[in-house]
Amino acid sequence: PYDNYVVNEMMGLCAIRSGDNATAGQAFERLLDSEFVDAARKSSYLRILMQLNYQAKNYPKAIEYGQRAVSEGSANDETRLLTAQSYY
Repeated sequence: PYDNYVVNEMMGLCAIRSGDNATAGQAFERLLDSEFVDAARKSSYLRILMQLNYQAKNYPKAIEYGQRAVSEGSANDETRLLTAQSYY
């Protein structure tokens, strides 16, 4: 399981760098509920997933990740703003 975690993290970061947002989103979704993710990283992954879905105009998913960040207490002002914009 830890190897899968590391591979998905690497794949997500490489995909973002190469502009492959779909692959990055899939990799970060697999990371989100991993037992190896601490609270700070989970917050970061939620923010990344929300931004990726917002950029892809998948507003319901962006809202889902934004609301999850808010409910878990890890939302910052940027997260709240992007969630509100997704509703619009």
